[in-house]
Amino acid sequence: MNTKQKSTLIGQIVQQLRISAQSHKDYSFDEGDTFFSLCFKTDSEIIKIAKIAGVL
Repeated sequence: MNTKQKSTLIGQIVQQLRISAQSHKDYSFDEGDTFFSLCFKTDSEIIKIAKIAGVL
């Protein structure tokens, strides 16, 4: 996965997690921290997280 694909997928994951946090009224969700943490995951880990988050 190239850098653009990876950043797009991470952005979609963060967006889905933000929507979920808002629906559960969890105001402690930190988009920046989550994005930064996902940047250091391997491609296969990001794909697994995307599937769990409902992005893929």
